[in-house]
Amino acid sequence: MKATFTEPKYMNVNNYPHPYGIFIAGNDLGTASQSYLYCAAYGNGRFIVRGFGPGAFQMNGFQGDANAAVHKAAGVGQPVTQEIAMTVKGSKVECAINGTVVASYDKSALVTAGKLSQRTEFMASASRITRK
Repeated sequence: MKATFTEPKYMNVNNYPHPYGIFIAGNDLGTASQSYLYCAAYGNGRFIVRGFGPGAFQMNGFQGDANAAVHKAAGVGQPVTQEIAMTVKGSKVECAINGTVVASYDKSALVTAGKLSQRTEFMASASRITRK
């Protein structure tokens, strides 16, 4: 699954960066026992990979990681665009941002499986979503 997100005015609503991205492997969505895995980018050059549900987990730490592939906004109020993709190939789950794999995990390290879906925060809009 792949989507392109545009944050038209970086940090115009909050005084801190806010992530946007896609999620896969959703189970029991809309219930108290829902679970899913997502990869999201920030307009400051960082990204996060996390899972949520009854047993929440962070794959790359609380604040995520910086990566040169993640676009940075020129400044507060400036636009920034990210293409975010998640793929499952064999035993690997990968997150790619702007065409570069920024994280790769063995499926056995992840606890969710199931439907594909999308997560969009209120500061960004998804302009193109494709399912691989």
